[in-house]
Amino acid sequence: MNQNLLLDVVVSAVSRETDEVSCFELSRTDGPLPPFEAGAHIDVHTAVGPRQYSLCNLHEANGPYVVGVKREAGGRGGSRWMHDTLKVGARLVIGAPRNNFRLVSEAVHHCLLAGGIGITPLVAMAHELGRRGHSFNLVCFARSRAHAAFRGRLQAAPWAAQVRFHFDDTPSHQVDLSAFCAHQPEGTHFYVCGPAGFMAATRQATSQCPGAQLHEERFAAEPAANPKGLDRYTVALARSGRSVRVEAGQTLLQALRGRG
Repeated sequence: MNQNLLLDVVVSAVSRETDEVSCFELSRTDGPLPPFEAGAHIDVHTAVGPRQYSLCNLHEANGPYVVGVKREAGGRGGSRWMHDTLKVGARLVIGAPRNNFRLVSEAVHHCLLAGGIGITPLVAMAHELGRRGHSFNLVCFARSRAHAAFRGRLQAAPWAAQVRFHFDDTPSHQVDLSAFCAHQPEGTHFYVCGPAGFMAATRQATSQCPGAQLHEERFAAEPAANPKGLDRYTVALARSGRSVRVEAGQTLLQALRGRG
């Protein structure tokens, strides 16, 4: 498939998953959309630039693409544009599906770990694994029940017994992530998507498994290079509260990677 292909689509449906998350169905009016595999994402060309969103449905002939978008009040504006602008009938341009987060069909067991809106690609992957009859479990981490996107759909799936939810505001739903990952069958492949802190925690929890068995999907923007030509400066990370020192001749990205 031509990865540079641009597609004209129309918003055929909009539904609300939570107070922050909406699903947008995107359809083509002049023929079928290109096929895709679970784990794929598309570029949505918004008024503030292209943004990447995972496809949370499975491919069907003549079917739509479905993306779940969380409105990020402190983001770069793409999600706000999606929520505020896209109504049924709106037209926009998207890129062809790309997939850097594929299922490994020969895996003995699949463990899907979703943090917050990171559930979007894993919903499609769970449906695909359920359809194939493969061994898997899906663990969804969210702030609360009200913030758990796709919870109703997952609990209604034929394989709902393979889905677990963990809510920050419910002590009985807490989990020891390292112990949980350690108890997965030998040969398990882990698929992880979520915020940076969640990704770091799951990376630590799965540190004993071979690197090829850990698959990650992230859509974070690349940090900017040295701002204003400063030789040395310190940046504050809003979510974690940590500070990172950027030395002369070093980019912000290099400094952040150096601190993990």
